[in-house]
Amino acid sequence: LLAKMAMTLDEASSGRLILGLGAGSYAPEHEAFGYPYDHLGGRLEESLRILVPLLREGRVDFAGQYHEARGCELSQNALDGAGDDVEFKNQVSFYASRCSPPATPVTTTTATATSTLASPDTSAKVPSTPRAYAVQVLAVKSAAQVDDMLTRLKVMGFEARVVRDSTGFFKVRVGHYATREEAQRVQARLKQKVGGQPFVVDEP
Repeated sequence: LLAKMAMTLDEASSGRLILGLGAGSYAPEHEAFGYPYDHLGGRLEESLRILVPLLREGRVDFAGQYHEARGCELSQNALDGAGDDVEFKNQVSFYASRCSPPATPVTTTTATATSTLASPDTSAKVPSTPRAYAVQVLAVKSAAQVDDMLTRLKVMGFEARVVRDSTGFFKVRVGHYATREEAQRVQARLKQKVGGQPFVVDEP
């Protein structure tokens, strides 16, 4: 998944992506995506043995103690096919928002430069507009954790529900908002009351 996200971001940024990898040290972030928080060093080492060949050669065949990727290939066709995968886009957006550098002001000195910058890129794809937004609070495979979180959110006055994806994760989400701004306001409240790393997701 990380290899797909890296290739997507690298393509979107015209090759400017610098990918930094680490084991992670913040338990709520692991919990939000349903990733284990034990044996971080060993898991990272095996992840690298999968990720590096995928990015360099486009394929890998590996089986370890924590991860397995048998005959896995990363093709451009597969990436293009994920264009309508809302859940995949949500995860890319989650990390992209934490990797984006501050905008660099551009100063134009000639009329030619101004004209070039102002010209729209007609080759760029226009992203589809989501129909609604929600705030994701948790993603786990444990029904008990889901029930506990739903109870906590209900007591706090939040309307929550569960979305289950094809990998078996239960994703606890709050609300169904017409605008991203409205969802972001709820995100800030959830961050204050629940903690962790709640984030805004697109919904079809």
